[in-house]
Amino acid sequence: MAAASSTRRKAPSAAEQARREAQSRQDKGETTPVDVDLWGVTVTVDPDMLTDAEIMEWMIISSDEEETDQARLTAQMKATKMLCGGRYRQVIRAIRAANDGRATIEDTAQILARIMEAISPEA
Repeated sequence: MAAASSTRRKAPSAAEQARREAQSRQDKGETTPVDVDLWGVTVTVDPDMLTDAEIMEWMIISSDEEETDQARLTAQMKATKMLCGGRYRQVIRAIRAANDGRATIEDTAQILARIMEAISPEA
């Protein structure tokens, strides 16, 4: 009697499976959450958040030269906090640890810039 040969395929690794799923989402036009390293704190940001009306409002105000400095700063902070989700305070603590206890307005602008670069690197 001849032995039946097994043609079982090796299961893909977790990394390969994740790559395939990400490619499938991309092929379907779906977005994929992006991990952003902010001073050693990983923040996962869903690019679809940029379609949220409130976040878009804050982003528009933060870059509107006709708004007051206070209004632009407030809008920048609100957008940044929303995009960081529950990790915002951890990011601020990490910035402070890296900067002798200080977290400046420029640092918060850098948080927003890094998130936007990660979400849309070609922009």
